[in-house]
Amino acid sequence: MLLFIATIEDDEIRSKLETIYNRYSKAMYSHAFNILKNTSDAEDAVQEAFVRLFKNVNTVKDPDSRETKSFALVITGNCAIDIYRKRKRMNETQLFEDSFPVFDSIEYKGTNQVAAEILKLNERYRNALLLRYVYGLDYTEVAHHMDISAVNARKLVQRAREKLEESCRERGII
Repeated sequence: MLLFIATIEDDEIRSKLETIYNRYSKAMYSHAFNILKNTSDAEDAVQEAFVRLFKNVNTVKDPDSRETKSFALVITGNCAIDIYRKRKRMNETQLFEDSFPVFDSIEYKGTNQVAAEILKLNERYRNALLLRYVYGLDYTEVAHHMDISAVNARKLVQRAREKLEESCRERGII
């Protein structure tokens, strides 16, 4: 990954990505590994996340900020979920466990089932839930990351929770 970053000609972009890599790559790997439970897949997810970060590096204002860390972790989580879906399509059936431990306000039979229902949510709902409950951002920060108002972020999280609860009830999970 550092070789990829070293080839970037723009000093500002290279500096941002180096800072992000040095500060957050271990957390990104850990997050991907928690989802995928596979070393090589987690490494692939982090690598893909850095490619996506490179494409969106102009949205990063301060690479040392909490927002940047959250942004990097959300991207990594999305990459890991994409890899998980590809793996699932190839008939690998192992579901990840304990990836979404923050949904403790919902009593459920198993994390795998809730995680599977979260994966079925549309991307906006899934990201809203992850930013709010996994990364612990307040509604203003969620709004900033999703480029919406804080009021809309609160409503989006509420709708996502309702959708998740409805889906879990239909499947007998809660």
